[in-house]
Amino acid sequence: MVGTATGGFTEFSVPVPNARRWSPDDPFLYDLKVTLLGASGAAVDTVTSYFGMREIGKKLVDGVLRPTLNGEFVFQIGTLDQGFWPDGLYTAPTDAALASDLQKHKDLGFNMVRKHIKVEPARWYYHADRLGLLVWQDIPPPRPSTPTAPRRRSPGSRPRPARSSTSTASPRPSSPTSRSTRAGASGTSTTPAGSPPTWRTTTPGA
Repeated sequence: MVGTATGGFTEFSVPVPNARRWSPDDPFLYDLKVTLLGASGAAVDTVTSYFGMREIGKKLVDGVLRPTLNGEFVFQIGTLDQGFWPDGLYTAPTDAALASDLQKHKDLGFNMVRKHIKVEPARWYYHADRLGLLVWQDIPPPRPSTPTAPRRRSPGSRPRPARSSTSTASPRPSSPTSRSTRAGASGTSTTPAGSPPTWRTTTPGA
């Protein structure tokens, strides 16, 4: 046991002296146990999880602002992971399949994976933490659904004529509207960005 703390229904800290820092080369994880005590002091519920101790920052390296891990610049190299499965589309067949997909990243020498416009189950992030893979998380953009949003048309279809409640002239077809959306992640999968990407600094339970 490296640290304990007791608190009420407020935020409190657990000391971790001489913390062993998490890194892709040493993905050390601590076990966590939280116990809820009743009025008599007896345990009424217990939750177990895990956490890693790591510091995400930025600093100038040779005149260029770089992201840092535990105070040091780490060159990040990885893939743009779509999270696609031929037999389940966006659902992996098993937990072992999730783990093996990330293990292959490590076997190929990568230390990072960029998850492309998809939020995976908590187990996927656990395996990334356990194996030592930094995660660049793209956030899926919401699609607007308002009365002013342009209608989607199937390829090859003709635009609908504009309607008017006051004019009797023949309506002129509205011009087609195209719209594209891209994820808001900076940098690429193989080179560090000029500013640090969004990394997960807390992790879900296993």
